[in-house]
Amino acid sequence: MSAIWGISALASIGGAVASLVVLTQAMTAQPGVHLFTWHPILMMAAFTLLGPSAAIFVQARKATTNSSTRFGLILAHASLQWTAAACAAGGFYAVYEHKDAKGYGHFTSLHSRVGLAAMGMYAGAMMYAAFRTTTNKNFSMLWSDVMHRIGGVFAVSVGAAAVCTGILHERWTPPNMATQTQQLIAGAAVLGALTVAVGFVMPPGAAAEDTHDKKATKAD
Repeated sequence: MSAIWGISALASIGGAVASLVVLTQAMTAQPGVHLFTWHPILMMAAFTLLGPSAAIFVQARKATTNSSTRFGLILAHASLQWTAAACAAGGFYAVYEHKDAKGYGHFTSLHSRVGLAAMGMYAGAMMYAAFRTTTNKNFSMLWSDVMHRIGGVFAVSVGAAAVCTGILHERWTPPNMATQTQQLIAGAAVLGALTVAVGFVMPPGAAAEDTHDKKATKAD
């Protein structure tokens, strides 16, 4: 579990740095912060910062059997995912309005289509989670579902691909940003996808059971 949390933390830090770099350069260059600037900032916050951070919490539940602790971790996971959804919605609005103002066509590039697919997958995974929670006994959030986990893996993976295609796009080069910096930002997105994929491979409760077995062995 420590390895997974380490990957998650690195991805989250990478996303935070990426957003900060873009915002800082936009504020120190002409024409400064404008509507389109918020598209990469909010999308990177959603897919490389908040997503991996949410994964940290939902994966951490596997390390404990305490129902109250598990509930808190899952609640944090859901809250971060909803915040990510709000950021993604804001980022989508920014680029859509920007293209309208410039007279550009919508969904004409690979990046835009991959991004739309990622948002659709995120929305589907979240709606399914809401369905599972509201149809459970007493609206319990303490459930595990392989369909939701698979949906989450695909959503974050496609989200990482959307970030990479945007960051590495030949027409998107912020002032004074080196190619290496763009590649590092894209790498952070890949780490986010890797985090969720590794978390998916681990069966629910495996870490908690392992911890319980170690305690029992020590007691013996």
